[in-house]
Amino acid sequence: MEDYEILDVEDIIELHDMLIRDFGGMSGIFPDTEAKVDAILNNMFAEYFGRNPYIGLFNKAAYLLYSLTKNHCFPDGNKRIAFNSCEIFLYINGYELDTERIDFAKFVEDIAASKHSTKNINSYILSIGKILKDNSIYLYDNYEE
Repeated sequence: MEDYEILDVEDIIELHDMLIRDFGGMSGIFPDTEAKVDAILNNMFAEYFGRNPYIGLFNKAAYLLYSLTKNHCFPDGNKRIAFNSCEIFLYINGYELDTERIDFAKFVEDIAASKHSTKNINSYILSIGKILKDNSIYLYDNYEE
């Protein structure tokens, strides 16, 4: 089984509050926000017919990014919380997104607008995972003890 550092519902809600405070927007949550975020976090690791469709760190990060973008868990800032949650999830697991190589703001806007999606959502999420992997830097390559 894969072992990852994870975010929890409270982390994501607190991060959302911070992003709204820092960058503006409508604060607060919907009555079902906690349940939606909890379902997203659980589905990242859930097995269906004995198999998890999102194997590997980058596919899990892609699922988090896609789901928080598309499920509108918050009244405002859904794309911001999706990107920042994805970025933090990768970071606490040893990777940093290379924001110099790709315009992630446009990337997340395209996800929200379903610009590149296919009829098969799982395939689309896996393609997002590949983009995240191709645009990430392993933080410990130059680590010296």
